[in-house]
Order: sequence, then C-alpha cells, then structure tokens
Amino acid sequence: MSDFEFDFYSILKDEDAYPYADERHLIAADGLGGSGSTLHVIDRSKHERLKEELYESAFAGCEDMSERMRAYIDEKLLPSMVDGRDDTSALWASRIVIGRCAYALSDGAFKDADLSDEEVRKELVEFITEGLRNAAKKFDLKKGIYDVQRLLPTTLALIRYKEEEDKVIAETVWAGDSRCYALTTDGLKALSKDDEDGSGAITNLFFVGDRKAVLHYVRHELKKPCALMTVSDGIFDPFAPNDHFGVEWVLQSLIKKVGEACPDKDKNRSSSQDADVAQGETDKAEKKNSDKKFDQLKNCLYKTFFSTFHSDDATMAFKAFGFDSFDDMKEAFAPRAEKILGLWATQEKLGSKLDVIDMTEEEATHYVYGRTSDKFDAIIGTLVDALVKGEPDIAVTVEIRSADEKAKAKLHEDRERKKQVMLDKAFEKLDNDVRSGPNDVMRMFRSGKIFDKEIDGLLATFLGAANRLCACKNEIESLKGKIEGLFGQGQTLHDRDLKNIITRLRGQFDDLWSVKANYDHRRNVCGRLNFWQEVDQGLYSMDGSFSRKAHLNEPSEKELLNNISGVINSYSDSRRKLDDRSKAQSGFERAYLSSWEKLSAALKRKAECWHDVFTPEAIEKYGLKISEESLAEEINREKGRLIIQILKENKDAVVRGIVRALADHYEETSAIDVMYNRTKLEQMRTYFAVAADPESENAKRLKSDLEKVNAEYTSLLPDGKED
Repeated sequence: MSDFEFDFYSILKDEDAYPYADERHLIAADGLGGSGSTLHVIDRSKHERLKEELYESAFAGCEDMSERMRAYIDEKLLPSMVDGRDDTSALWASRIVIGRCAYALSDGAFKDADLSDEEVRKELVEFITEGLRNAAKKFDLKKGIYDVQRLLPTTLALIRYKEEEDKVIAETVWAGDSRCYALTTDGLKALSKDDEDGSGAITNLFFVGDRKAVLHYVRHELKKPCALMTVSDGIFDPFAPNDHFGVEWVLQSLIKKVGEACPDKDKNRSSSQDADVAQGETDKAEKKNSDKKFDQLKNCLYKTFFSTFHSDDATMAFKAFGFDSFDDMKEAFAPRAEKILGLWATQEKLGSKLDVIDMTEEEATHYVYGRTSDKFDAIIGTLVDALVKGEPDIAVTVEIRSADEKAKAKLHEDRERKKQVMLDKAFEKLDNDVRSGPNDVMRMFRSGKIFDKEIDGLLATFLGAANRLCACKNEIESLKGKIEGLFGQGQTLHDRDLKNIITRLRGQFDDLWSVKANYDHRRNVCGRLNFWQEVDQGLYSMDGSFSRKAHLNEPSEKELLNNISGVINSYSDSRRKLDDRSKAQSGFERAYLSSWEKLSAALKRKAECWHDVFTPEAIEKYGLKISEESLAEEINREKGRLIIQILKENKDAVVRGIVRALADHYEETSAIDVMYNRTKLEQMRTYFAVAADPESENAKRLKSDLEKVNAEYTSLLPDGKED
C-alpha cells in the first residue's frame, strides 16, 4: 500500500493561507474577506525589520520550531506579508493562525495533546489568538470603521490523522466555514459542519476581540482506502446550494479524467518484456508514473478552480490512504464516479432551466444589461477590434456596423492626407540629413539617367554641387591638418634646436662680462642672441618678418634658419589657401542647398521616380516606401477610435443592442463572454433557450425531476444524508 498527498492554493484575493500538510496533519485557514477587508498600512520607516518583527510578535513562543516549520512559514506565509504592499486584515489573520496552529501541533506543546478535551482546545485557541493580539499591538493594527468589520478574522480547519492497518482515525477540529472532507468508495463524507447562521454569516471565527473562537471536535474512523481533505470555501461555494454534490462531482470527474488521459503504460508491457526487466526497476517506473498522475490531478484541480470557478481563493490539502497507485484509486472510485457524473449532468441540465423558468425577460437580462453598461468601454473596444480585424462575432450589432459605416465615410478622405503626412515626415528626416552635409548623404543617391528630363537635370546639378562642396570641405580639412602639422614642426625646431642655441648664446654673453674680452666679440654674441630671440618670437607667431639679420658663420645655424623660414612660409601659404577655400565653401553650400531645394520639390511631386533616385538603403532608412498595408493599419487604428467615439454618443442604444444580440444568439459565444459572470450569462441564455422551446409550458415539472435527482444523490451518501 502507498500513501499519496498534495496541496494547492488558487489565488484570487490572497486571503487564504497556503495549506499545511505533514505526516499527521492537514490544515486550511481562510481569512474572511468581508469582515477582514480593512487595509493595514504598515509604516515601513518604523518597521524596517518587518520579517524579524513578525517572528517576534505573530510567532512569539515558536522559537524552537523545526527547520521544516520555518521553511513553511518563510516560503509559504511570510512573502505576501513582507512584499511592501498594504495587506488586508484577512490576509494577515489566515497566515498567523495557520502558522501558529501548525507549529503548536507539529513542534510545540500540543504535539501529542488530547484534542478531544475541550480545555485543551481552549488552550490551543488561546495560544493561536495570542499571535493575533501580539501582531495587532506590535504594528498598531485597527479594525475597520464598519460594525461588520473585525480585526484579523479567519477560519481554521484541521485534521489530525493516524493510519492503521485497515482504517484511518481522523480527528477533525474547526472554527468557521472551512471544511474537512473524506472521500471514500461510498462517496464524499463531510467531517465538519459550517459555523453559520440562517443568513450565511459566520458565527464562530478567530479574531482579535472580546469573543474567543470555539474549536469543535469530532473523531471519525474511516475504512481504507479513502482520502482526507481540508478546504476553504472557494472549493465548495461555486456549487451552492448543491455544494456537497458539486465538490464530489469535481473530484470524481477529475480523477476519472486524469486516469483516462494517462493510462498506466507499464500495464501494456508484454510478459516477455516483464521478464527482461528487473522487478525493482518495474516497481520504480510504476511508482513514478503513479506520482505523475497525482501531480496531474493536483494541477487539474488547481486549473479548475483558477479558471472555471474563480470566484474566491481555493485551498486544498489532500491525503490518500490505502491505494497501491493512482490507477488503483481510479478503479476503486469508478463505480461511484459513473453514478455521480451521470446525476450531475442531469442536475445541471434540469437546474439551469429551473433557475430561469419563472423569470421575466427583464429579470433575465438585468445583470447582463448592467454589466454591459458598466464595462461599456472594454466591451465595445473588444467588439470594435473584432470588427476592424474582420473577425465575426454575434455581439457586433447593427449599431456597431452603422458606426463603422459612418467612420469609413469620414476617414475615406483622410487616406491621402495620411499618406502625405507620412511622406512629409520622411522628407523632413531626409532634408535634415542633407542640410547637415553631403558626405554621408551622397551614398543615398543613385547616379545615371532616370529618363525623367526634369529629375535628370536637377539630380545632375545637385550631385555636381554636392561633389564640389565635398571636395572643398575635404580640401579645407586637409589644409587644417597641414597647418596643424606645421605648428608641430615649428615646436620641434624650437625644442630640439632653437632653444639650445639661445641657451648657449646667453651663457657666452654672461661669461664675456665676467672677463676682459674683445668688444667686437661681445657685440657679435649679443647681436646673434637678439637675432635668435627675434626668430623664436617669429616662430611662435608664425611671422617670418625678422627685423635684423645676424652674420651666421656656423652651417648648423644657417640650416636651422632656413628650416624655420621654410616652415613659416609654408604656414603662411597654407593659411592663405584656407582662407580662400573657406570663402569658397559658402558659395558651394548655397549652390548645394539651392539645388537640393529644387530637386526635393520635384521629387515630392514625382514619387514614381524615388526608386530610381534613391538607393534601397535610403528608401528603407527614411521611410520613403509607403506600403498600403502600413497605411491601412494606421487608418484602421484611427477608424477604431472613431467608431468607439460614435458608439459612446449613443451608449444606451448600443447596450440594448449588445444584450439583445447575446439573447438572440443564445447558442453561440462571443469574445465579450469573459467580461461577464459565467453563471449569470448562462442564466440569461438559458432563459431565452427555454423561451424558444415550444415545449416550455411543461418545464415546471423540472422542479420535481430535480428534487428526485437531489434525493437520489442524498441516498448515495455514506451516511444516507448530507452532513
């Protein structure tokens, strides 16, 4: 025999806590969304250590928890409490209560406590509630302003189980309307009873207040094989008032579905193959296949409550006992499943008609009419999108098609205007690049004849002007580079030669004054020093008009003077050429821009020449190819906005038309179905289906037929009644 377990949480409001399951316990807690709707705003500046502070308050007294318990709290409970968002009172309540309860029973003082003892359960209530009070005090949590609101309200349901050879002992403890179930081969058995009054209000719960929760206790002995479950009301509420029936139908139908979708492959192996495979490997493969099917059952349950019945959080902790494999469980439940699925199909068919048989048309359409009006923008947006895309939809009404025709008439004249706007943008981008200079733009134009006389002449003129301007700019850049190089040569002559001569002459001149020397010799040294200093100034300013000449005897000095004069003369010549070219550039630029203005004006008139004038790269870069598809897309987007505007001006008639379309086509679906409550939309469609049935006069007998179905289901329950 093998035991199988899983748990899941289908989140909508995030008020349930993630269920807890270990080798002895299944626990669920559902924070009460109505009475616990108060939003607690935590001052993060005062509580920067929020996670640690929750352990110190909400989970005070749980310091010796096991690694498994800490991982459950850290990974399943705390993330949504410390994620930086403001949380409801319900969210905090469910997590604190289930965490403290799981700790108390698994690690703490209540690990082996006698839960049948009322005093023990009172002590457990006190231990759990202490965490709620500590958290409220630590974080200054207050209840809402309305009388129905509570501070940190939640339900709690748990099963402590013990497996024996042929049975399972299940101790059921609960407060509120979260439930404990047992699924047996005889059917679904309720192990708990909701704490509710006649109006459906919960009369017993955990919260911070003057009234303490009461934990009920019932002990059950269940024959194996069976399965135990703790669930929140999101599991059974979607099926009210036949919730017990509905829960069993979901379980039985999904067990059957998974079993059929995933047959046990090992059972198809031939005997010769079995003989070739070690028994241990065979068992391992069968166990893996069975575990996979239990995972699929869990995923199917999750998806069912997340997508099909997603009206609330849905929580389940599930444990199966006494089954060898998933296929064994499927086979054990098969006879029961056949009965339940057949009864449910009958109940669905009869019940949906009975719900609407005595309605007026106004009652049947009231919800859909109101919802269509409330969600008008989203609904017409979806329908207009379908209309524009050409996707047929029953809710695309006469009013919507009329608005489409009006929009088409108004937008027809905009097509060429739109095209011109797109071309203007393309030419504006091209024009900006052309005006910034011809160097890169020249590569965007083709050369050669286009066989359009006007364009040929203008393009040739433009390309010639562009080439002249480019040549002038290139020459200017070359001259600037040459001038910069001459400055460098002058600096080199100064640093390498001229500075050494001046330094040497200054030293000689200073030495001649300290000794008796020939006057002519001193004068010669002084003159040469002054000359070279004047040359140094000229080299610095690139001015070759030296005022005095000195008699230079040394060949190196003569060579240096010639080199300096050559650099200065080359600089002066290059400077004159640069000035000339700069003046010429202005004229070339005027000619270039003038020729472009004439060419671009002609090109705007003759779009058929673009592919001959521009390269493919240019056409792509500047968006010069205006495709009919892209233009149509833009027109359609504009048309969609215009249709919606027209429809909003006639909202009431449009709403009536949509509701009537949904009613007239009750057998078909629409893209806007997802915007309505599934049950209420189907109720309206059922009304019109029944109204269209020529035998609807006999439909009242459905009530007695439905009562027979419910009575038959009740007779199939383990105890012969719904618990």
